[in-house]
Parts: sequence; structure tokens; C-alpha cells
Amino acid sequence: MKRLGLFLLMAAFLAGGGLWYWQSSERDLVLDLASRDPDVVMAASRRLWEDSREGIDIGPTLIRGMQHPSPRVRSRSVLTLARMQVTSRADEAAALLADPDQGVRIQAARALRTLRGWSTPAPLLRSLEDRDETTQIRVEVAGALGQRGEPAAEAPLARIATDPSEPLGLRQEALGALGGLGAETKAPLMAQILLDPTQPIRLRQAAIAGLAKLSGPDARSALIVIAKSPEQAIPVRAHAAASLGCQGQVAEQALLRDLVAAPDQPLLVRLAAAQSLTHLDMAPANLVDLIRQGLQDPSARVRSEAACLAEAARNPDLEGELQSALDREEHRRVRRSLGSALNRLRQDAEMDPDSALAR
Repeated sequence: MKRLGLFLLMAAFLAGGGLWYWQSSERDLVLDLASRDPDVVMAASRRLWEDSREGIDIGPTLIRGMQHPSPRVRSRSVLTLARMQVTSRADEAAALLADPDQGVRIQAARALRTLRGWSTPAPLLRSLEDRDETTQIRVEVAGALGQRGEPAAEAPLARIATDPSEPLGLRQEALGALGGLGAETKAPLMAQILLDPTQPIRLRQAAIAGLAKLSGPDARSALIVIAKSPEQAIPVRAHAAASLGCQGQVAEQALLRDLVAAPDQPLLVRLAAAQSLTHLDMAPANLVDLIRQGLQDPSARVRSEAACLAEAARNPDLEGELQSALDREEHRRVRRSLGSALNRLRQDAEMDPDSALAR
């Protein structure tokens, strides 16, 4: 009897321990996500991914982590929420924008760029307009609002874009976000920034990026004015010319062809205009000659743009020039562009046995 009693006691103890382990497995999984050991983190992530693939709702596990006392656990949990695309839990991620830990707020703001499924923009708008918040978080929130196309963000984004006391990086993000919103009524505001030569070039290029997403006459006319104006900075003109290919309106096509054909125009602008036409499946007749000229230019930026244009053109006749340019090139960015163009040509050759590169 004593042996039987001892056996039953041990069985009860082991059963209780097994039950405790089963109940705590989710807690352990959340803690594993915040481990300093990358193998442990990978194993936890893999298990969550497999659960998700099997139709198991992993949201409750990650929400538990987002409510954990440890900032690291909260941060890793909201990061995983975004990586696993658990869009149904975007409101819980948005709530972490008020977290006392800055690192957690940064991860929450980044996650919202991916999740986008919040039911109300109020937490994001509070962070966006909070001047005491870090610039990095406000930039991420502005980007999330623009990618979601949140109408309620139009007024605060416009205010930030035009306020010189705001950080430059935030103003740039606000301009791009206004384009993402499709805010045609704000096109004159963005055009005003673009046409003002006293504004920083980075800000004017951000205005171009925003205007390129709009199709209204105010946006398109501003881009045309900049692209053909010799008084404007060459990088700004080139950016505007490249952006004109986003919509492909008839008047813009004529301007682009004129820019490509004019030998007195800066080569960077001509390359950008050719890029737009190529994007519109209207590659100019002098495309190959233009690329060859760009590959020989003393400017690293021009050589890089020529390589990018060669990648878009996908012309096997350029393989020799690209390889020679790569062999002599020392600039890292240009080498990367040349390598990418060559890889594209060789991938095309593998898919086309009749290609000259495949022989």
C-alpha cells in the first residue's frame, strides 16, 4: 500500500508538472521571441509561423507579449505581429504608440506601416502631431498614414510639410504621404515647395515623389515646368523627368522625347527622360547610344543612372559595354548598378535559349 501510495503521489506530481508546462508554453514562446539567442528566436518564430499556416490564431499569444512588463518582450512581440501579417491586431499595435518605452513605440510605428488595419487613426494622429515625440516615430507614423491612404491625416500632413520649424526628414515623409493619400487638393501646396529654389533639394525631391503619385493637372504641370527649366538644379530636373513616366499623359510624352533628343540638355536629365519613356514602353531610338555615353561619363551618378537605364532596356547588345564598365569601375554604387544590369540580361538569356548571351 505504501508503494502504491508513493506511486500515485509521484504520478500526480508529474501530471501536475506536465499540466503546468502545457499551460505556460505560450508564455515561454513569447519570452523566446525576446531571447538574446538567435536560434531560440528563430525556433519561436518558426513555431508561430507553422501555427498560423495551420489556421491557429496566433494573435492572442502576441498580444500577451505586447502586454508583458518587459519592454524587450513587448517590442519583439509587436515586431513579430507585423512580420506575421496579423492585420486584425493593428489596433493593439497602435495602442503601443503610447507605451512609456521609446523602443517599443518605434517598433509599433514601424509595424503599423505593414499592418495598416487600424479601426481608428486617432492614436497615429496623436503621435504624428506630438512635437515632443521623437522624429523617427513621427516619420514612421506619417509613412503608415500615407500608405493606408488615411483621409483624416491630410490636414496634419499638409501642416507639417509646410512648417519650416518641423524636422526636414519629417517634412519629406509628409510630402510623400500626401501623394499616397491621393490628395489632389494639396497639389498646389506641394508644387509651391517644388518650385521654390530656396527650399532644400531633398525637400523638393520629396515634393516630386508626392506629385508623381497624383494625376491632376496641378501636379503634372509642376513636374513639367521643373523638368524643362534650365534654371533648376540638375538632380531636381532629372527626378521630375523620371517621375513623368508614372502617368504617361500625352503632353508629358512629347516633352520627354524632346528632352531625350536635345544634345544641349544635361545628360542626367536625358537619361531620366529616357527611363520614363522606357517605362511607358516607348523607348527612344537613341537609347543604346545614350546609355553608352552615360557609361563613359566622369560623374558616378550619371554612370549609375546609365546602368539603371540599361537594366530597364534589357538590350543584350549592351552586355559587352556593361561588362567592360564593371571591370574598370571603382565606385561601389555604380558597380552595384552595373552588376544588377548584367544579372538582368543573363537571367533573360537563361529564359530565352535563342538569345545571343545564351550561346
